Amino acid sequence: LEHSDLIFTDRSESYRGLPNKLKVGYSFATTAVNNVEWILKADDDMFVRLDVLNSYLSGSNLSSSTMTVVGRIKYEQPVVKRGKWAELHTYRSKHILSNGTAVYPPFPLGSAGHVVSRPVAKYVASSASNLSDYQGEDVSLGIWLDSVNLHVTFHRLDNRYHDVHGECERQDAFLVGHRLTPSRLEECWNIVQHDQSTF
Repeated sequence: LEHSDLIFTDRSESYRGLPNKLKVGYSFATTAVNNVEWILKADDDMFVRLDVLNSYLSGSNLSSSTMTVVGRIKYEQPVVKRGKWAELHTYRSKHILSNGTAVYPPFPLGSAGHVVSRPVAKYVASSASNLSDYQGEDVSLGIWLDSVNLHVTFHRLDNRYHDVHGECERQDAFLVGHRLTPSRLEECWNIVQHDQSTF
């Protein structure tokens, strides 16, 4: 509330509510910021080095004007039928491996964050009422985009861009964490501010 940078919705916070949360986030981003080109989704226990991310996106051949998803893309992951991440809806994948295993379409791993171009976010936001929510926001995004009759580019990041050990001092990783404590997040913020002030 201090910085007026929180969005409140009428939905309760839960894992199963993440797909709807993603729709709301994309809707806000594409309507509140007219010229936004890329939208980043990250968990609140991760630290994002925006300086490194901006350098990566501006230095790549990726286009923010086409349907583009950047992240730790997962391919041919079996549809989950049991346990915490089991599909509650009857999801019939059109992707079947030669051994008969039903798999999800490509999707960005949720715990590693992801970046989407404006057209991706705009599609999800404008089609939200017609898009079913699946077990997580990551597989939901993959399924939603799989139903689009447009070309979607999935750009897979390698491990160097995501530091899972919380080392925000690294100059090459723009996603740091999972499970960073509030005090470590603050330390990371101070480290980045110091790095930027020395240039």
